[in-house]
Amino acid sequence: MNCSGTNENLVVKERWRRGESNMTVFIPKGVCSHRINFEIQDDLVSNVKFDGGCPGNLEAISRLVEGMPVTKVVQLLKDVKCGSKSTSCSDQLAQALADAIQRQ
Repeated sequence: MNCSGTNENLVVKERWRRGESNMTVFIPKGVCSHRINFEIQDDLVSNVKFDGGCPGNLEAISRLVEGMPVTKVVQLLKDVKCGSKSTSCSDQLAQALADAIQRQ
């Protein structure tokens, strides 16, 4: 079970959505956060916003990664676990960024 009490294996039909701006919306799986918004401009991470999850920690992560190179953020945050979970909100951000740069 995830933090919202639903099954972690719930199939997410739409993990990606790109609007008219460069904002990317990622739907994480297996964590308390239910959406991550971010932009990549000139290979730099900006405007990261988590919906749901631990507000203080996720705001701190968002501030710390602002303006960082995408590859550096992925390197720092990938494989971070949250308690006994196999992933975390920061790991989900790393996965989203890695996928986003592959899609470009």
